[in-house]
Amino acid sequence: SNGVNESAGEGVEPEDRTGRRKEPAAARPAEPRISTVMAGLLIGTALLFDGAQAVAVTLFGLTAILLPLGVVVSMAIDIIAWLTFFLWLHVLGLGMIKKGGPGQGALNQAPFVIIALAFGIEFIPFLNALPAWTAAIITVIIKERVTALAQLAGPGTVAQLIGKKIKEGQTKK
Repeated sequence: SNGVNESAGEGVEPEDRTGRRKEPAAARPAEPRISTVMAGLLIGTALLFDGAQAVAVTLFGLTAILLPLGVVVSMAIDIIAWLTFFLWLHVLGLGMIKKGGPGQGALNQAPFVIIALAFGIEFIPFLNALPAWTAAIITVIIKERVTALAQLAGPGTVAQLIGKKIKEGQTKK
């Protein structure tokens, strides 16, 4: 060797420590920000919050005297659930506080908006009986998986599929 780093040449991919070529960053599929195990943990936690809330409302709702205590306990569970999911999703890098990252802009803020809506639903009488935390977390997971698939396919592919579906819808009249 002449002392020149051969991997620095144009068109040649650098090698890792094993001597294998590294794939360019664009060729590597983006790893999902929510793994399957993490998705299961998120859904399980959401189910626990919804279940605890249902049990609290049911137990404290048995008598009119305890009903206000049930409402307070239910609100406390909602606040703890919101803080839990806010911090958890932020730690996973879902763009909850700062803008930017994959998805850019408002789309990147969707997890925050989704859990904020769940938090609001939990304070509406009768609607708070719905499993809003579980629905919100499942929605966040689905949104993240669809975004990851769209990034993997590339924006041109996604735009072509959407255009094709719109065209098919217009011709079915």
